[in-house]
Amino acid sequence: MTYKNNQDFEVIGKMNLMVPHEEGRLNFIYPTIGKGTFIAVAKEVSKHGLILPTAYENASLLNAVLKNPNTTFLNDLRNKITETHDFSSNIWCNNGILSVPNEGLYIQDNPLIVNRKIVMEKSSLIKRLEENDPSVRFVPLTQDHWEMERNFQRALFGEKGLEKISEVAGFMGNEIRKRIPDLFSNYKWSVDRQEFIIEPEAIEVIKLRYNAGCFGSDGSLKVCTTNPHGFEDPKYKPSGFGYVFGIDKISLKGGKE
Repeated sequence: MTYKNNQDFEVIGKMNLMVPHEEGRLNFIYPTIGKGTFIAVAKEVSKHGLILPTAYENASLLNAVLKNPNTTFLNDLRNKITETHDFSSNIWCNNGILSVPNEGLYIQDNPLIVNRKIVMEKSSLIKRLEENDPSVRFVPLTQDHWEMERNFQRALFGEKGLEKISEVAGFMGNEIRKRIPDLFSNYKWSVDRQEFIIEPEAIEVIKLRYNAGCFGSDGSLKVCTTNPHGFEDPKYKPSGFGYVFGIDKISLKGGKE
């Protein structure tokens, strides 16, 4: 069976979700993989010969899904996106975040995973920035937390991706929430120094999360940074569990510039 709507989104059979992205399309595979920690889900995605989507690629998927008719199939996807159970409504994004004290945040698409750990080295990232590698971006530390948030999301999603994810948030009845001071644990206010700081140095990943509103307030789509190991590593605070729609490797050539 095929569902189609204004060429924005197409479901072929029961497994392939063809989504517009850049100048082509990405072939997302349904059903989802998960739920689990980022590292566990990444391993399972690789086992199936698929690719973990980045935040920008997830923005393309969610934007297409939420614009489509109320079919049983698409409603199932919507329900997964808007789950509100604690620690279970995350959509993992394959973007590593290296926070460096007194400097800022390095963002890397599709970071390397070795021995169940994400590998991000500052010297290597700086070299790739100097080579204008588009898969690596840097967000410098600023004392204006609103500016920090805007710069972070623009670097994470890109202009096109930010427009798409903002439309998703609008569909859910709210503006996208940029809560880095609350949800990005390493960017915080120092009472002693009376300024915003980044500490300690850490590697985290991105998750998209929808939280229902409380006391009559609207719900919100949140972009969060979190540790990739969840409950597997006692050194980290819990990141919860999540899932992904893996991308068929074959679609990547046609789906990216």
